[in-house]
Amino acid sequence: MTEIKTYRIETSLTTDYRKERWGLERIVLDGISNHLPADSKGTTVSVKFKQDGAYVDMKQYDSTKSVEEIVI
Repeated sequence: MTEIKTYRIETSLTTDYRKERWGLERIVLDGISNHLPADSKGTTVSVKFKQDGAYVDMKQYDSTKSVEEIVI
């Protein structure tokens, strides 16, 4: 059986990157669009944050609470 290793890679991109021009929503959408093929023809994006064991919409999450998981 092959051992599966998990790595955490730190990046310099933060949620403050171009915040005054983009905001968190734009950063997420840009990240998604940069990783989809041009012919994917996607029309909607859903971003959910898991807080206190429940998933909430990106526009409704509490920024003062920790986020356990993000689902795109």
